[in-house]
Amino acid sequence: MRHRSEGRLSTPLPAVPSRTSPATIERSRHRYDKVNGDRDILPRDLIAPKLSVPNGERVFFLRHALRGGFTIEEIFQLTKIDRWFLTQIKEIVDVEEELAATKT
Repeated sequence: MRHRSEGRLSTPLPAVPSRTSPATIERSRHRYDKVNGDRDILPRDLIAPKLSVPNGERVFFLRHALRGGFTIEEIFQLTKIDRWFLTQIKEIVDVEEELAATKT
């Protein structure tokens, strides 16, 4: 059973690979734009609390943490997200940084 209170997830959601409806994609894009619409690096004291509470935007704050110099171990200690997944996300963020550098 899942409870939502103030955007917090109280239990893990099962993996559902079929969640690719246009509405779901649009919600994800809107959430991404809201959290990641800029290239600014957020301060550590803003990022850390956002990582420690499971919520719908935490994955986007992982990006900010990696861009802001958090190590995989620091993020793991805050989130308890498996280090393998964090490494995969770091690779995506690294590619994003490379692409952003080529645009300038």
